[in-house]
Amino acid sequence: MTRSSAEAEEKKKTNVDEEIGVIKIDKADGQTKAYIVNFAAHPTSLGSKNRQISADYPGYMAEYLEEDGVIAIFTNGALADVTAKSPSPCKDKFEKAKNVGEGLAEKVLEISKKIETKEEVRLNAVTAAFDLPPVKLYKKFNIFGFLVKNYLPSDAILQLIEINDALIIGAPCDLGSEAGLEIKNKSSYKHTFVVSQANDYFGYVMLERRYEEGGYEPKMHFHGPKVAEILINKASEMINYLKN
Repeated sequence: MTRSSAEAEEKKKTNVDEEIGVIKIDKADGQTKAYIVNFAAHPTSLGSKNRQISADYPGYMAEYLEEDGVIAIFTNGALADVTAKSPSPCKDKFEKAKNVGEGLAEKVLEISKKIETKEEVRLNAVTAAFDLPPVKLYKKFNIFGFLVKNYLPSDAILQLIEINDALIIGAPCDLGSEAGLEIKNKSSYKHTFVVSQANDYFGYVMLERRYEEGGYEPKMHFHGPKVAEILINKASEMINYLKN
């Protein structure tokens, strides 16, 4: 690989959200009742050719965790440009999904041992609408914008839920990993969970520089390259409002 091509490959690399978010809910007797898991990787381990109904790796995660009446809930993180990789070699796609799901479940159990639950919980929430930019499809596809603009939303909603020192942010889109990390970096909460595809849906959202690099994700942008900046700023504004 030449120096120039190596630099090009390096530029394409993204910062990936490697955090696994876990909320544990215990019963009065101290036994675990439920886990809410937040992880940023598309449940697409089975590939596009698979036509069977499946919960992919989150299904294997839930199956692994759901013993003795425990409930496991999976939430999509900022996963627009991220897919899951098996921690070990596998023979087929279902084995890959199983490896990813059970590997994630083991991490959840490891994390849960460090979680100290409390009898009293502070809950707050705020929901706000924000305007989306006019419909602007990716580059050459924009000539078809007039065909779809009446079917795409002109606004969207963000929802924030505060649970003690943790914050859940529901984003109504397929949010890119770097955009999700920017929101987390702007959060003043000890733990911040970014949940994609929440409450509504208006397409993919990538940072503007990633949008300009091209690929599948920008083609699924329906409101142009500035929408990530708008969403991040709105989330930051709402975080400050809820915190104060």
